[in-house]
Amino acid sequence: MALEFLTLRGVNLYAEGDDGNALNTHLSLQEIKLVAGLNEEGETFTPAAGNGAIKVPTNRAEIEVPYTLAGVQPEVMSLFVTPLGIRRKFTAFGVLVSEYAQTEADRERQVVATMYGRLNADMASHTGSGLTGTEYTIHSVSKYVLQIGNKEILRFNIEQGGWFDAGGQRSRINQMLGING
Repeated sequence: MALEFLTLRGVNLYAEGDDGNALNTHLSLQEIKLVAGLNEEGETFTPAAGNGAIKVPTNRAEIEVPYTLAGVQPEVMSLFVTPLGIRRKFTAFGVLVSEYAQTEADRERQVVATMYGRLNADMASHTGSGLTGTEYTIHSVSKYVLQIGNKEILRFNIEQGGWFDAGGQRSRINQMLGING
């Protein structure tokens, strides 16, 4: 079975506003970097008298989603006045297209990334009369789901113990530590 080649044809980002309605940023969205894999943190281990080393994973890095909008949007800037302990909902919609699909039904697949987090911004320096941009980061993400088509690729929920564990390792470790759940 050959792997198909899918190209990303566009992404649109919605941010939950103060009134609960979604702000559509597609006209000003220049760039977004969705989490598609698990970034591991670890420590380097070198065996005694060895001439090689390995990185031993100790944790998974926190989720951050950077994106850039053209110009300055007061509606998005108002999302920074979020009380402590509150996370806002951000949803990115994208479309993957297979140029070699045999049927029309297999040609397009939707990509949906839903996350709850807080927002940071870094305004680009402005010189002259050029178009400025604002770099945002969704950080302190408490929930994250990446779905492509009908398949869930990644799921993270801090309240349910972190990353979805399909192999059940977290349950076995909790049982060995005497933790229920």
